[in-house]
Amino acid sequence: VAAALKGEAITCDLADPAAPAQLIEAASKNGPLALVCSNAGIGRNKRVLSESDDEMARVFAVNFFAGVRLAQAYAAALGEGARGRILFTASENSLSIPAAIKGRGLGAYAASKHALLAAAEWLRDEAAQLDVHVLMPGAVYTPLIAKALPDPNLAPPGLGLIMPERCAELALRGMDLGLFYIPTHAHIAADMRARSE
Repeated sequence: VAAALKGEAITCDLADPAAPAQLIEAASKNGPLALVCSNAGIGRNKRVLSESDDEMARVFAVNFFAGVRLAQAYAAALGEGARGRILFTASENSLSIPAAIKGRGLGAYAASKHALLAAAEWLRDEAAQLDVHVLMPGAVYTPLIAKALPDPNLAPPGLGLIMPERCAELALRGMDLGLFYIPTHAHIAADMRARSE
């Protein structure tokens, strides 16, 4: 993909606390970055009562701390007077337990994405040099889902599975509209109604 776009692929482990700053530095070598997409995420199908500290720490390292560290490194790299844009990928699980995935053991994943959403809300308040957006996707056919569902055509209708290209279209459209929260599925508003009530 990088070659087709005349871009560069940089491999790193975002669970490593030093990796986000190294990634921003490497990606900025040809000039300032107009947009940073903090999209890394790992999930586990394990109930909260069965999670170990080490397993949960890795989920938070990638899903939460890496995003915060990317924002910190990006803001520092922008320099005085420059503006940037950052898009965090949270999740529909940031604010609810969607009906289609209840019982799947995604508590650590959801908690890490909820934490990321809260940090992004504060970042929007604090970082004048950054335009902050949060993508809140429902089910997108990524490797996380493909492991359990090799054929996307067999997805249950209630899952509302979309392809990555559609998710990207919605993310870009949301940023163009200046939205902070960018949901990808209509059911997300209904799913979080119980919390607001």
